[in-house]
Amino acid sequence: MAFEFVYEKLSALIPQKIIGSIAQLINQGGFKRITPRAYVGFTLFFAISLSLLSFFTVQFYTQDASISAGIPISVFFLCIAFFYFLLLATADARANEIEQVLPHALQIISTNIRAGMTLENAVWGAALPEFGAFREEIQKVSADSFGGVPITIALQRLNERVRSPILGRAVKLIVEGISLGGEMSSLLENVASDIRTLQKLKQEIITSTTTYSIFIVFAAIIISPLLFSVSVFYAEMNENVFQKKISASNIDQSMVQQAGFVSVPLIGLSGGPSASLNGIEMLFALASIVITSISSAFILALIQSGTLVKGVFYAPLFLLVSMAVFFLSSSMLRAILLPAFT
Repeated sequence: MAFEFVYEKLSALIPQKIIGSIAQLINQGGFKRITPRAYVGFTLFFAISLSLLSFFTVQFYTQDASISAGIPISVFFLCIAFFYFLLLATADARANEIEQVLPHALQIISTNIRAGMTLENAVWGAALPEFGAFREEIQKVSADSFGGVPITIALQRLNERVRSPILGRAVKLIVEGISLGGEMSSLLENVASDIRTLQKLKQEIITSTTTYSIFIVFAAIIISPLLFSVSVFYAEMNENVFQKKISASNIDQSMVQQAGFVSVPLIGLSGGPSASLNGIEMLFALASIVITSISSAFILALIQSGTLVKGVFYAPLFLLVSMAVFFLSSSMLRAILLPAFT
């Protein structure tokens, strides 16, 4: 395809070492119809296009050079990070699917060996349709072993194709058992039993930390935005009351502003534009909500799955809900209480 050719040419800007890492993630994610260079090229094309779009769009809202340059650069790197974490999340999801059926598959292989099959035939006999992605991996191992590749090397290739530390430890034990000439049926049963025990322990940890997870979610997307909305409203109310007092008195407003009670210089620039204290409070609240939402998303992902990758998918939802709660509560406070102070 023409577009794929363009993407591959664009990916020539990226070092081969990075292309190799992306290739491994694509392989671990189970992608079959996309090449690493095409994926990298499409990522660059999409990131550059969205950055240019944001650059021209931001010109309608501000003429500040730092903002005009900072937003497109941020968009570019966010796009790169999104596509990278998408690969990581896909590879981890596929590995988790394989880990769920791994004990059952090892038990079947052990049973086949006890029935008199060789290890190669026992592995082939465990390629059941209900194993999903792991069935494909078992078939690849069997194809390699029947094609003349030693079973130990075929299993090590399996370990490279799946991003799973549990499978990696299991493969390591099996390879060592084959090398030492141990009884494979008993070894496989013990490995399957250990994996089941580990999975039960993980589930117990998730269950025991459910209360903490609920607290983190509630505090990040409900309590924090509510408190910041009250804080912003309080600053706005004080500013309105102070302005009314100034208007009702004989105090020169320019002197008050120069004293810093109503407005302060932005970014410490002398003679530069000023922002009200309420505006600064709003910016601080929004920045705090963004940081809190993203941090809580990654913390929740770490608690629930033991990896930070899923936090990439939690973060947009957390951010959307927390912002909605903040602006909704701010609007309600202004509608109900602000008329009493104006």
